[in-house]
Amino acid sequence: MVLVAILVCFRLLYLDRMLIGTGWRWIFIIEGLLTIIIAISFKFLVVDWPESASFLTDTERALLLRRLALDVGDARMDLLNRRSAKRIFTDWKIWCGVLMYMGVVNTGYATSFFIPTIIEEMGYTAAMSQVRSIPIFIVAAIAALIVAWATDRMKHRYAFTIAGVVVGGIGYVVLLCQENVSVGVKYMACFFITTGGYMTQPVTWVWLNNVRPLLFLHISTPLTQHRTWVATISAP
Repeated sequence: MVLVAILVCFRLLYLDRMLIGTGWRWIFIIEGLLTIIIAISFKFLVVDWPESASFLTDTERALLLRRLALDVGDARMDLLNRRSAKRIFTDWKIWCGVLMYMGVVNTGYATSFFIPTIIEEMGYTAAMSQVRSIPIFIVAAIAALIVAWATDRMKHRYAFTIAGVVVGGIGYVVLLCQENVSVGVKYMACFFITTGGYMTQPVTWVWLNNVRPLLFLHISTPLTQHRTWVATISAP
C-alpha cells in the first residue's frame, strides 16, 4: 500500500495544470477516498469465524478448529474478576510487549510518513523524492517476507526482532551523524531504517498475539493499540 501511495503521489504532483487546485491537495483527496472505499469493502471481504465460514468444507472446518484448540492448549481464563484483573495487570510480560511494539511502531510510522521528506532534504525535488522512496520500500517488503518465512521455518522470533532493531539502529546512527557523510550514505541509511522496521514490526505483532490465556490477549491487544496511537503522535 505504501508503494501504491508513493506512485499516486508522484503522478499527482505533475497534474497541477490539469486539475483544479494544486497536486498536493489531490493527494489527500484521492488517497483518502481510496482508503474509505477499501475500508467499506472489508465488510464483505474479511474472513468470518471458522464455525460460520461458508467457504470451508466440514473437514477443513474441523481441522482448523482442532489446530486453534491446540494453539490455545490448556491456558484458559474465561472469567474477568478482581483476582484475574490483578493477575493480568501485574504481569510484566504484558507491559513489556506493549513497550516493544510502541518502540518498533515508531519507526513504522516515521518511515511511512516521512521518508520522502527526508530524501527531499537531501537536495531532491518533491517528485523525485517520491520516486526514490520506491526502492526503499521494495527492499523493506522483501526483507519482511524473508524474515516471516524464516521465523515460521525456525519457530523462533526473538533473534529476528533483535536483528531488525540492529539494522534500523545502524541507519539511525548514520542519520544522526549526517553532517559528516555523503548524500549517498544518508540515502543508504533510509534503506537500513525502513528495512529494520519492516523486519521487526510484523514479527513483534504476531508474537504479542500469541499471548495466552485469551483473556490476557483481550487486555493486551487494546493496550498495544493505545500505545500505537501514542507512537503515531510521537513519530514526527
